[in-house]
Amino acid sequence: MKKLNVVVDIETLSLRPDAAIISISAVPFVLDKKSLQDNDKYGYSGVPAFDEMTKGVSCPEEYAHFYETIDATSCAMAGMAFDMETVKFWSEMPDAAKSAILEKPRVSIRQALEDFVAYLDNLKGMNQADELVIWTQGSDFDIPILKNAMYKVLGLTPETLPWKHRNIRDARTFMLESLSLVYPDTPVNELYGKLLPYSELTKHNSQHDCMWTALNIINEKRRLYGMLASGNGGKEVSSD
Repeated sequence: MKKLNVVVDIETLSLRPDAAIISISAVPFVLDKKSLQDNDKYGYSGVPAFDEMTKGVSCPEEYAHFYETIDATSCAMAGMAFDMETVKFWSEMPDAAKSAILEKPRVSIRQALEDFVAYLDNLKGMNQADELVIWTQGSDFDIPILKNAMYKVLGLTPETLPWKHRNIRDARTFMLESLSLVYPDTPVNELYGKLLPYSELTKHNSQHDCMWTALNIINEKRRLYGMLASGNGGKEVSSD
């Protein structure tokens, strides 16, 4: 069975499961052993470029990522939730993060969700994939909110969602558990500093968040393959 990996990220105006969504992004990437292994001792050859991480994904350039911003008024009309703390959080964001939302033409929540589902379906077909594996930062935010919106706005059911429940992956847990093998004495909150940096990417730009997550998943999977190949049990392995 062929599976295609896709990172998904959303930005919202609430933390509730019925939150108003203001952007949806997705980035497909390849995560098979053959494409990740190299001749380095630990299977790490530096930070992969964005175009490198999508090698092996069959799609035209316009399908290399999905990114749409959403008219918040349409979310309000659909009965989705807003909270002042999250709105305040966005008001204090750097201009680069806010401009990613405000400067792009916005569509209705229905249009965005329909486009998102169509994108995933088309991506799966182009790659002759049987199923999609959806990665998000944590399992209790993006997926529950997207599911609630798809149920409420599109009338989907658990059976008609564009992914199988068994194919949801928590990127944060995967990355931090991988790093904990390398740095067993490092507190969890300090492990974040061992991840690849955002560099020129912008935090809370959902498209950039997807790219950053995919790059770190690839990096940690490479590291794990390298650790297994070297037989060192995870000791003294670092890509710093």
